[in-house]
Amino acid sequence: MLEMARFLEDDFERVASKVYMKPTDTMIDYEYAGIQIKPKPVDLEEDLHKEHDVIFDEIKEVIVQGIRGAKYTIWIAVAWFTDRDIFKELLLKKQAGVSIRIVTSAEDSNKYLLPDLEENFEIIKVKLWGKYLSNRVHDKFCIIDFEYVMHGTYNWRNNAINNNETWATALDRDFVRKFADEFMRLYAEHH
Repeated sequence: MLEMARFLEDDFERVASKVYMKPTDTMIDYEYAGIQIKPKPVDLEEDLHKEHDVIFDEIKEVIVQGIRGAKYTIWIAVAWFTDRDIFKELLLKKQAGVSIRIVTSAEDSNKYLLPDLEENFEIIKVKLWGKYLSNRVHDKFCIIDFEYVMHGTYNWRNNAINNNETWATALDRDFVRKFADEFMRLYAEHH
């Protein structure tokens, strides 16, 4: 696009010179001074494509497909993680060079898979807190490449496929940014 703009620079100049008035002594501020063709920073471009969906069936398959689509990063915050199939998909992505971070609850219900998670991934275990040690991290979301987020009621446990669950997906950078901020808060507080 930048090459095309430079190619059309003379045309831009001709059109702009017809729009601007010739300066007089009182109109110096409005003088036409030519056009500069230069790129704008990429991160200033607005991402207008947004896509949201929600599902109630076959949630595990949607999670697996989301993981398979990752190219660079996967950030996961789930209260309970015992599903070995999802674990294996994450291992494959790690072997492909994808950076994976996991925040989960440090409690007995996770002991089945926790040693494998700790051995293979950057993991933060959030301890129970509160007066009776009954408060816990209860988030359930997964951020893919800072562009896509999956979230809902579905815990990454073996028996979750037998429950009535909700899982929403979003391809929406502003929405994803809010989840990334929450992940960073959890990570920083419990690291």
